[in-house]
Amino acid sequence: MAPKRRIVLLSRYPVPGKVKTRLIPEVGAVQAARIHRRMTEQAVSEALSVRDSETVLQYTGSSRNNFRSWLGPRLKYRRQSPGDLGGRLEAALRKSFKERGVPTLAVGTDSPDLSAGSISRAFQQLEDRDVVIGPAEDGGYFLIGMNSSRPELFSRIEWGSSRVFSQTMERVNSTGLKCRVLPALSDVDRPEDLDLLRRDPRFADIFSDKAMISVVIPSLNEVSLIGAAVRDLRKAEGVEVIVADGGSRDGTREAAESEGALVLYVPGGRALQQNAGAGKAGGKILFFQHADTRLPAHWADHVRAALEDPAVAAGAFSFRTDGAGFMMRLVEAGTNVRSRVLG
Repeated sequence: MAPKRRIVLLSRYPVPGKVKTRLIPEVGAVQAARIHRRMTEQAVSEALSVRDSETVLQYTGSSRNNFRSWLGPRLKYRRQSPGDLGGRLEAALRKSFKERGVPTLAVGTDSPDLSAGSISRAFQQLEDRDVVIGPAEDGGYFLIGMNSSRPELFSRIEWGSSRVFSQTMERVNSTGLKCRVLPALSDVDRPEDLDLLRRDPRFADIFSDKAMISVVIPSLNEVSLIGAAVRDLRKAEGVEVIVADGGSRDGTREAAESEGALVLYVPGGRALQQNAGAGKAGGKILFFQHADTRLPAHWADHVRAALEDPAVAAGAFSFRTDGAGFMMRLVEAGTNVRSRVLG
Protein backbone atom coordinates (compact mmCIF):
# COMPACT_ATOMS: atom_id res chain seq x y z
CA MET A 1 0.00 0.00 0.00
CA ALA A 2 1.40 3.42 -0.99
CA PRO A 3 2.14 5.82 1.89
CA LYS A 4 -0.53 8.45 2.43
CA ARG A 5 1.89 11.23 3.41
CA ARG A 6 5.13 12.62 2.02
CA ILE A 7 8.16 14.38 3.50
CA VAL A 8 10.36 16.47 1.20
CA LEU A 9 13.91 17.33 2.25
CA LEU A 10 16.18 19.72 0.34
CA SER A 11 19.93 19.18 0.62
CA ARG A 12 23.21 20.04 -1.06
CA TYR A 13 26.15 17.65 -1.31
CA PRO A 14 28.61 18.49 1.51
CA VAL A 15 31.50 19.89 -0.53
CA PRO A 16 33.83 22.09 1.58
CA GLY A 17 33.32 25.74 0.68
CA LYS A 18 29.87 25.15 -0.85
CA VAL A 19 27.75 24.52 2.27
CA LYS A 20 27.23 26.29 5.61
CA THR A 21 29.25 29.19 4.28
CA ARG A 22 28.33 31.49 7.17
CA LEU A 23 30.08 29.05 9.53
CA ILE A 24 33.33 28.97 7.57
CA PRO A 25 34.97 32.03 9.22
CA GLU A 26 34.50 30.32 12.60
CA VAL A 27 35.30 26.65 11.90
CA GLY A 28 36.73 26.45 8.37
CA ALA A 29 35.31 24.99 5.17
CA VAL A 30 35.99 21.32 5.98
CA GLN A 31 34.42 21.51 9.43
CA ALA A 32 31.42 23.40 8.05
CA ALA A 33 30.90 20.65 5.47
CA ARG A 34 31.07 18.02 8.22
CA ILE A 35 28.40 19.90 10.17
CA HIS A 36 26.15 20.07 7.12
CA ARG A 37 26.70 16.37 6.44
CA ARG A 38 25.86 15.24 9.96
CA MET A 39 22.80 17.49 10.24
CA THR A 40 21.48 16.18 6.92
CA GLU A 41 22.04 12.60 8.08
CA GLN A 42 20.20 13.35 11.32
CA ALA A 43 17.24 14.92 9.51
CA VAL A 44 17.02 11.98 7.10
CA SER A 45 17.10 9.52 10.00
CA GLU A 46 14.25 11.33 11.76
CA ALA A 47 12.18 11.60 8.56
CA LEU A 48 12.56 7.90 7.81
CA SER A 49 11.34 7.10 11.33
CA VAL A 50 7.93 8.69 10.68
CA ARG A 51 5.33 6.00 10.12
CA ASP A 52 3.02 5.83 7.09
CA SER A 53 5.03 8.30 5.07
CA GLU A 54 7.64 8.36 2.33
CA THR A 55 10.64 10.67 2.13
CA VAL A 56 11.87 12.44 -0.99
CA LEU A 57 15.26 14.11 -1.10
CA GLN A 58 15.55 17.05 -3.48
CA TYR A 59 19.28 17.15 -4.14
CA THR A 60 21.89 19.39 -5.72
CA GLY A 61 25.68 19.61 -5.84
CA SER A 62 26.41 16.06 -6.98
CA SER A 63 24.93 13.08 -8.76
CA ARG A 64 22.00 10.94 -7.70
CA ASN A 65 24.36 7.98 -7.33
CA ASN A 66 26.57 9.87 -4.89
CA PHE A 67 23.58 10.93 -2.82
CA ARG A 68 22.23 7.39 -2.82
CA SER A 69 25.61 6.02 -1.74
CA TRP A 70 25.66 8.59 1.05
CA LEU A 71 22.09 8.46 2.35
CA GLY A 72 20.91 5.03 1.27
CA PRO A 73 18.21 3.39 -0.83
CA ARG A 74 15.16 4.15 1.34
CA LEU A 75 14.76 7.68 -0.03
CA LYS A 76 13.30 8.78 -3.33
CA TYR A 77 15.69 11.15 -5.10
CA ARG A 78 14.72 14.15 -7.23
CA ARG A 79 17.05 16.86 -8.57
CA GLN A 80 16.35 20.37 -7.25
CA SER A 81 15.10 23.09 -9.55
CA PRO A 82 17.27 26.20 -9.99
CA GLY A 83 16.51 29.49 -8.25
CA ASP A 84 16.42 30.91 -4.75
CA LEU A 85 15.19 28.94 -1.76
CA GLY A 86 11.59 30.00 -2.30
CA GLY A 87 11.63 28.93 -5.93
CA ARG A 88 13.20 25.58 -5.05
CA LEU A 89 10.69 24.95 -2.26
CA GLU A 90 7.73 25.87 -4.42
CA ALA A 91 8.94 23.71 -7.31
CA ALA A 92 9.65 20.75 -5.03
CA LEU A 93 6.18 20.88 -3.48
CA ARG A 94 4.45 21.46 -6.82
CA LYS A 95 6.22 18.44 -8.34
CA SER A 96 5.39 16.37 -5.30
CA PHE A 97 1.68 17.16 -5.48
CA LYS A 98 1.67 16.44 -9.20
CA GLU A 99 3.33 13.09 -8.55
CA ARG A 100 1.37 12.18 -5.42
CA GLY A 101 -1.61 14.26 -4.23
CA VAL A 102 -1.06 13.57 -0.53
CA PRO A 103 -0.36 15.85 2.47
CA THR A 104 3.25 16.96 2.13
CA LEU A 105 5.80 18.59 4.43
CA ALA A 106 8.92 20.40 3.26
CA VAL A 107 11.41 19.97 6.12
CA GLY A 108 14.75 21.68 6.61
CA THR A 109 17.95 20.05 7.78
CA ASP A 110 19.30 22.89 9.93
CA SER A 111 17.61 22.15 13.27
CA PRO A 112 19.28 19.76 15.72
CA ASP A 113 15.97 19.65 17.62
CA LEU A 114 14.04 18.22 14.66
CA SER A 115 12.52 14.84 15.56
CA ALA A 116 10.20 12.24 14.12
CA GLY A 117 7.71 13.36 16.77
CA SER A 118 7.69 16.98 15.58
CA ILE A 119 7.20 15.84 11.98
CA SER A 120 4.35 13.53 12.99
CA ARG A 121 2.66 16.35 14.93
CA ALA A 122 2.85 18.55 11.84
CA PHE A 123 1.01 15.91 9.82
CA GLN A 124 -1.64 15.69 12.54
CA GLN A 125 -2.20 19.46 12.37
CA LEU A 126 -2.74 19.24 8.60
CA GLU A 127 -5.76 17.01 9.09
CA ASP A 128 -7.99 20.05 9.62
CA ARG A 129 -5.78 22.88 8.34
CA ASP A 130 -4.64 24.11 4.94
CA VAL A 131 -1.10 24.90 6.07
CA VAL A 132 1.21 24.04 8.96
CA ILE A 133 4.41 25.93 9.63
CA GLY A 134 7.22 25.43 12.15
CA PRO A 135 9.10 28.66 12.91
CA ALA A 136 12.83 28.73 13.57
CA GLU A 137 14.24 30.90 16.32
CA ASP A 138 16.23 32.98 13.81
CA GLY A 139 13.07 34.20 12.06
CA GLY A 140 12.88 31.57 9.34
CA TYR A 141 11.07 28.26 9.48
CA PHE A 142 12.21 24.65 9.74
CA LEU A 143 9.05 23.14 8.24
CA ILE A 144 6.11 24.06 6.06
CA GLY A 145 3.35 21.68 5.07
CA MET A 146 0.15 21.78 3.02
CA ASN A 147 -2.53 19.64 1.43
CA SER A 148 -2.22 21.19 -2.05
CA SER A 149 0.21 23.40 -3.91
CA ARG A 150 0.33 27.00 -2.60
CA PRO A 151 2.79 28.95 -4.79
CA GLU A 152 1.64 32.28 -3.32
CA LEU A 153 3.38 31.43 -0.03
CA PHE A 154 6.83 31.53 -1.66
CA SER A 155 6.72 34.79 -3.61
CA ARG A 156 8.02 38.19 -2.41
CA ILE A 157 9.81 36.67 0.62
CA GLU A 158 13.20 37.99 1.80
CA TRP A 159 14.89 34.57 1.85
CA GLY A 160 17.83 34.33 4.23
CA SER A 161 16.54 37.17 6.40
CA SER A 162 14.95 37.18 9.84
CA ARG A 163 11.60 38.11 8.23
CA VAL A 164 10.92 34.86 6.39
CA PHE A 165 8.44 33.49 8.92
CA SER A 166 6.60 36.78 9.48
CA GLN A 167 6.31 37.49 5.76
CA THR A 168 5.08 33.95 5.09
CA MET A 169 2.43 34.36 7.77
CA GLU A 170 1.32 37.61 6.12
CA ARG A 171 0.78 35.64 2.90
CA VAL A 172 -1.12 32.93 4.78
CA ASN A 173 -3.41 35.45 6.46
CA SER A 174 -4.01 37.51 3.33
CA THR A 175 -5.18 34.42 1.42
CA GLY A 176 -7.51 33.26 4.20
CA LEU A 177 -5.85 29.90 4.65
CA LYS A 178 -6.36 27.97 7.88
CA CYS A 179 -2.93 27.59 9.45
CA ARG A 180 -1.43 25.97 12.55
CA VAL A 181 1.89 27.23 13.91
CA LEU A 182 4.14 24.70 15.65
CA PRO A 183 6.50 25.45 18.56
CA ALA A 184 9.68 27.14 17.40
CA LEU A 185 12.93 25.16 17.07
CA SER A 186 16.51 26.35 17.04
CA ASP A 187 18.62 26.03 13.93
CA VAL A 188 22.34 26.16 13.18
CA ASP A 189 23.37 28.55 10.45
CA ARG A 190 25.55 31.17 12.16
CA PRO A 191 28.72 30.96 14.32
CA GLU A 192 26.73 31.88 17.43
CA ASP A 193 24.57 28.78 16.91
CA LEU A 194 27.47 26.32 17.16
CA ASP A 195 27.25 25.92 20.93
CA LEU A 196 24.00 24.01 20.34
CA LEU A 197 25.96 21.32 18.55
CA ARG A 198 28.94 21.32 20.88
CA ARG A 199 26.63 20.48 23.79
CA ASP A 200 24.79 17.76 21.88
CA PRO A 201 26.39 14.27 22.10
CA ARG A 202 25.04 13.42 18.63
CA PHE A 203 27.18 16.15 17.08
CA ALA A 204 29.98 16.94 19.54
CA ASP A 205 32.53 14.66 17.84
CA ILE A 206 32.33 16.76 14.66
CA PHE A 207 34.54 19.34 16.35
CA SER A 208 37.36 16.85 16.91
CA ASP A 209 40.08 16.62 14.28
CA LYS A 210 40.20 12.88 14.92
CA ALA A 211 36.79 11.26 14.54
CA MET A 212 36.53 8.24 16.82
CA ILE A 213 37.22 4.88 15.14
CA SER A 214 35.81 1.78 16.81
CA VAL A 215 37.85 -1.29 15.87
CA VAL A 216 36.04 -4.61 16.28
CA ILE A 217 38.10 -7.81 16.42
CA PRO A 218 36.27 -11.17 16.41
CA SER A 219 38.42 -13.73 18.22
CA LEU A 220 38.62 -17.37 19.25
CA ASN A 221 41.71 -18.83 20.97
CA GLU A 222 44.16 -16.21 19.69
CA VAL A 223 46.20 -15.45 22.80
CA SER A 224 49.46 -15.42 20.83
CA LEU A 225 48.19 -12.62 18.58
CA ILE A 226 45.58 -10.55 20.38
CA GLY A 227 47.82 -8.61 22.73
CA ALA A 228 50.06 -7.21 19.99
CA ALA A 229 47.06 -6.46 17.78
CA VAL A 230 45.31 -4.41 20.47
CA ARG A 231 48.53 -2.68 21.50
CA ASP A 232 49.32 -1.58 17.93
CA LEU A 233 45.80 -0.32 17.31
CA ARG A 234 45.69 1.76 20.48
CA LYS A 235 48.82 3.67 19.46
CA ALA A 236 46.65 5.62 17.01
CA GLU A 237 44.82 8.69 18.32
CA GLY A 238 41.03 8.53 18.67
CA VAL A 239 40.71 4.74 18.52
CA GLU A 240 38.83 2.32 20.74
CA VAL A 241 39.27 -1.45 20.45
CA ILE A 242 36.47 -3.95 21.04
CA VAL A 243 37.29 -7.65 21.12
CA ALA A 244 34.22 -9.83 20.57
CA ASP A 245 35.32 -13.26 21.73
CA GLY A 246 33.52 -16.46 20.78
CA GLY A 247 34.50 -18.43 23.89
CA SER A 248 38.29 -18.69 23.99
CA ARG A 249 39.86 -21.05 26.54
CA ASP A 250 43.47 -19.95 26.14
CA GLY A 251 43.45 -16.55 27.86
CA THR A 252 42.56 -14.47 24.78
CA ARG A 253 40.00 -12.38 26.64
CA GLU A 254 42.34 -11.69 29.54
CA ALA A 255 45.21 -10.71 27.21
CA ALA A 256 42.99 -8.32 25.26
CA GLU A 257 41.62 -6.73 28.41
CA SER A 258 45.11 -6.23 29.83
CA GLU A 259 46.01 -4.15 26.74
CA GLY A 260 42.99 -1.87 27.20
CA ALA A 261 40.38 -3.43 24.92
CA LEU A 262 36.69 -3.68 25.75
CA VAL A 263 36.04 -7.43 25.75
CA LEU A 264 32.68 -9.04 24.97
CA TYR A 265 31.76 -12.70 25.24
CA VAL A 266 29.75 -13.53 22.11
CA PRO A 267 29.39 -17.22 21.25
CA GLY A 268 27.81 -18.20 17.97
CA GLY A 269 30.08 -17.28 15.08
CA ARG A 270 31.94 -14.37 13.52
CA ALA A 271 28.88 -12.52 12.16
CA LEU A 272 27.30 -12.40 15.62
CA GLN A 273 30.61 -11.29 17.12
CA GLN A 274 31.04 -8.44 14.66
CA ASN A 275 27.45 -7.27 15.07
CA ALA A 276 27.76 -7.34 18.87
CA GLY A 277 30.97 -5.34 18.69
CA ALA A 278 29.37 -2.79 16.39
CA GLY A 279 26.47 -2.48 18.82
CA LYS A 280 28.87 -1.44 21.59
CA ALA A 281 30.89 0.94 19.43
CA GLY A 282 31.19 4.53 20.55
CA GLY A 283 32.72 5.85 17.32
CA LYS A 284 31.03 6.98 14.14
CA ILE A 285 33.52 4.93 12.12
CA LEU A 286 33.49 1.13 12.34
CA PHE A 287 36.62 -0.83 11.47
CA PHE A 288 36.69 -4.63 11.45
CA GLN A 289 39.99 -6.47 11.76
CA HIS A 290 41.27 -9.99 12.42
CA ALA A 291 43.70 -10.63 15.22
CA ASP A 292 46.44 -11.73 12.81
CA THR A 293 46.26 -8.52 10.73
CA ARG A 294 48.83 -5.74 10.92
CA LEU A 295 48.03 -2.33 9.49
CA PRO A 296 50.25 0.21 7.69
CA ALA A 297 51.60 3.32 9.37
CA HIS A 298 49.05 6.12 9.82
CA TRP A 299 46.23 3.68 9.05
CA ALA A 300 43.67 5.64 11.09
CA ASP A 301 44.31 8.84 9.12
CA HIS A 302 43.90 6.92 5.85
CA VAL A 303 40.53 5.57 7.05
CA ARG A 304 39.29 8.99 8.11
CA ALA A 305 40.40 10.60 4.86
CA ALA A 306 38.67 7.94 2.75
CA LEU A 307 35.39 8.38 4.62
CA GLU A 308 35.35 12.17 4.32
CA ASP A 309 33.58 11.67 1.00
CA PRO A 310 29.95 10.89 1.88
CA ALA A 311 29.62 8.68 -1.20
CA VAL A 312 32.19 6.29 0.26
CA ALA A 313 30.23 3.86 2.41
CA ALA A 314 33.02 1.36 3.11
CA GLY A 315 36.55 0.46 2.15
CA ALA A 316 39.44 -1.90 2.76
CA PHE A 317 43.21 -1.93 2.72
CA SER A 318 45.01 -3.96 0.08
CA PHE A 319 45.80 -7.51 1.18
CA ARG A 320 49.30 -8.87 1.62
CA THR A 321 50.56 -11.95 3.45
CA ASP A 322 53.89 -12.57 5.16
CA GLY A 323 54.18 -15.94 3.46
CA ALA A 324 56.80 -16.59 0.78
CA GLY A 325 56.44 -18.18 -2.61
CA PHE A 326 54.44 -17.94 -5.82
CA MET A 327 51.22 -19.35 -4.37
CA MET A 328 51.08 -16.65 -1.69
CA ARG A 329 51.52 -13.95 -4.34
CA LEU A 330 48.69 -15.55 -6.31
CA VAL A 331 46.41 -15.51 -3.22
CA GLU A 332 47.23 -11.83 -2.67
CA ALA A 333 46.49 -10.91 -6.27
CA GLY A 334 43.23 -12.85 -6.35
CA THR A 335 42.01 -11.31 -3.09
CA ASN A 336 42.81 -7.76 -4.18
CA VAL A 337 41.19 -8.19 -7.61
CA ARG A 338 38.07 -9.60 -5.96
CA SER A 339 37.90 -6.64 -3.56
CA ARG A 340 38.36 -4.01 -6.25
CA VAL A 341 36.08 -5.54 -8.88
CA LEU A 342 33.29 -6.93 -6.69
CA GLY A 343 33.49 -4.50 -3.79
